[in-house]
Amino acid sequence: QKTLEELECGWLEGPIPLDELPDDAVVSRRFGINQSSGDVLKIRLIDDFSASGVNDTVQVESATKLHTLDVAAALYMELLRASPDQQWLGKTFDLSSAYRQLGISPRSRWVSFVAVFDPEVKGPKVFAMRALPFGASNSVYSFLRVAHSLWWLGCKALYLTWSNFFDDFITLARAGEANLVSIVAQQFFKLLGWAISL
Repeated sequence: QKTLEELECGWLEGPIPLDELPDDAVVSRRFGINQSSGDVLKIRLIDDFSASGVNDTVQVESATKLHTLDVAAALYMELLRASPDQQWLGKTFDLSSAYRQLGISPRSRWVSFVAVFDPEVKGPKVFAMRALPFGASNSVYSFLRVAHSLWWLGCKALYLTWSNFFDDFITLARAGEANLVSIVAQQFFKLLGWAISL
């Protein structure tokens, strides 16, 4: 069901008959894991690019440094020291379906196939991914580079006081400016074509 939802979103194409797969196609398995919290049932799709060996081919020469909570806390402490008489407010902007907002390079199509079990036919269905898979090592590095670029653009072009941790952007603003800063950040993502959770 989750795979069919992604198909409707345009993040996949298919199903592709096995005899129509390219000769060099590498097919990775896809499965769901239950991430329920309390009464809320959530299934997260995992694209297992380790079992197919695709992740073993990834070599990274440099990795983006993540802003941990320590970075956000240090930023907040610095603001308090610089303006102790100000009230500061924080807001987190979360990119919606973050990996799925970035496309797959056409050169990587041959390794972008996933097979998922179809309970109706009691067999696999193969789909080609159009968006970054959740479970591929290169997806992580590629996404983090883009997210870090978004953070840098917000700092440099809009003077936003924020940090970035994966798909979350923690924004800090004086109480009197908080609404305006929130609007600016939302418009920033909208102008660049990024969907955020509100």
